Parts: sequence; C-alpha cells; structure tokens
Amino acid sequence: MSVFQDLAGEAVGLCTDALKRASVTISSAQSPDDGDLFLIKHLLVLREQLTPFDINFAAIKRRLDFSSTREALSNFVRGPGRMFRWSRENAFVSLAKDAVPRVDEQSVDSKKELEDALKSACNRFILKSASDLSAPLVGLATKAKAFRRGDTTELDAEQLKAQSFVQTDRLTETIVESQQSVETLLGPLMDKMSLYLESPATKGILFKPVQKKVLGAVAEVRNILNVVLTDAASQPDYVKLMALLDSIQTAMTTVDFDAPPPTRPKNSAVPRPKPVAPPAAVHSPAASPAAPVPKAAAAPAEKFAPAPAPAAAAVLSSIPAPAALPSANGSAAAHDHHLQNDVSAAPAGPAPP
Repeated sequence: MSVFQDLAGEAVGLCTDALKRASVTISSAQSPDDGDLFLIKHLLVLREQLTPFDINFAAIKRRLDFSSTREALSNFVRGPGRMFRWSRENAFVSLAKDAVPRVDEQSVDSKKELEDALKSACNRFILKSASDLSAPLVGLATKAKAFRRGDTTELDAEQLKAQSFVQTDRLTETIVESQQSVETLLGPLMDKMSLYLESPATKGILFKPVQKKVLGAVAEVRNILNVVLTDAASQPDYVKLMALLDSIQTAMTTVDFDAPPPTRPKNSAVPRPKPVAPPAAVHSPAASPAAPVPKAAAAPAEKFAPAPAPAAAAVLSSIPAPAALPSANGSAAAHDHHLQNDVSAAPAGPAPP
C-alpha cells in the first residue's frame, strides 16, 4: 500500500505540473482566460478521478545536501599545514567529520498542491474578469472613498462635489465606458466559459464572485450619484446615468448558464484540381519515322496548403468536461460543492445593494 501511495502521489504531482505548464503555453498563445479555464477544467477532472481512492497523497521527499561536503573540501585545500597536526584540528579529521552530506526531508502533499493550483486559477480568472467588466466603476469608487467623513463610510458631499472626477461629463464618460465594456465583453466571456465548462452549476459557481464584484461597484457608484447630483438642474443627468447603471445590473443578473457553447469552426478540405491530361501526339504520314515524337511537358506538381489547424480552444473543448465524468457517489453535486469551496477564497468585492 505504501508503494502505491508513493507512486500515486508522484503521478498526481507530475500531472499537476504538466497542466500548469500547458496553461502557461495556452495563455501565451491564446489569452489568459483560455489558460485559466483550461487549467480549471482539467484540474477538476483530475480531482474528480481521485475521489474513489481513499489514500494519503502526502509523502516525505529526502535528498542529500552536499553543501557541507563542499565547504569541508574547501577548508581541507586551504589548510595543508594542518594535515600533520596531532589534534582535533587535523585536516583529515576535520574532513572526515564535516564532509558527511546532510539528509534534507521535505513533506509534499500532491493533492494539496492540486487544490492550491485550482484555487489560484479560479482567483486569477475571477479577478481578471471582474476588472475587465468594471474597472472604470471600481476606479471611481476608489477615488470617492478618500472623501469619507472620519472613520465612517459616509461620503462628505461638500468635498466630493468639488472634485473634477465627479463632474457630470466625467461621470458620464466613466459609466458609459463601463457599460460598453459589459456589453462588449460579457457575451464572449460566457461563450468561452461554455466552451470549457459544460455544467451550468459549475459555470454559475465560477461566475458568481465576478457578478458580486461588478454589482458591488455599481452600488457604490449609485451612492456617489445620490451624493453629488442632488440639485434640480442635475436631475436629467441623474436619471440618464442611473439608467446606464440599471442596464449594467440587468446584463449581469440575466446571464444564461444553460446556453450551449458557441459553434466551433469546421475545417473545410482544400479542393484539389483535376489533373490535366497531356495532349495527344499528332502523327503525320509525312514525318520521318526516325524523328522523335515530342513529348508533352509534365505539368508541375501542385503544392497544396494543408487544411488550417483547429483553434486550440476548439481542440481542448473536445475533452470531456468534469461534470460529465462519474464521481464516487454517481452525481456532480460533490464536484460543484468542492468548486464552491475553491472560489470562496477569492477576495470579496463590495456587497450589491
């Protein structure tokens, strides 16, 4: 049993390292979202496959440390005069005593490394997605927090109204930029999640922290508008900006996790032209029988470009998703529960209203 546990732990560690290296390669070739989603998907697959095995993946790795041997040899070479001393400072005695290598022990838990890699990938995806969707709103809310009253969360209206970043044109520019980001990026983000993750529950668990951060930023900007746009002359702008925030909130709360993945491009084969038959030789009775009949020049070989390789994301999507794999108890509920624990460690955003 001990031998099997050691082999299993080493195999899981090697698989985790290979998936992390593949994720880095995909992030460079495609995008960071592709790399993180690839890593999340396949780490979930790997963890699901470990569920039936009730074994301990922790192991102790031992290695020899020859730093003391190297130091002892250096001292031996530097002190030739001590070779013939009849004392404990004799060079040979010191070499025999200090040149023994040390044994370093390190505890390694391959399953814990898998969990840490999965949690890091989830957190990276959540933070990047929330930043892409709500960076202008978060920046505005962060600037406004510098004008709080003392240690409270209440904003100082007089000081805040005097700042240039809360003027009507600047507020409109910031909110419109964020609304356009949500309108442009949210759809492709959900399509990419559907490409890697087939289970709606898994997609919902991973997207919920992103949704919470964006809605929290929307709530803070609403509070800013309620503080700085209070006079009657600002009411038309107030209504317009609130409508833009409503559109952001609606887009984030009406996401369809059951939507099918986008259609992958089909690689059409390059049509090959029909070979051209050489022209038939013309025989003339007046021609000399000894005269060689001219041969038709051979048509040059056509060079055909190979069919374009499928996109990396399309190839990876053909691998079964974690939700489709049988778990130890025959359902995907435990799988989604574990993912919920992984994403719960992500930095929490401001609570929505």
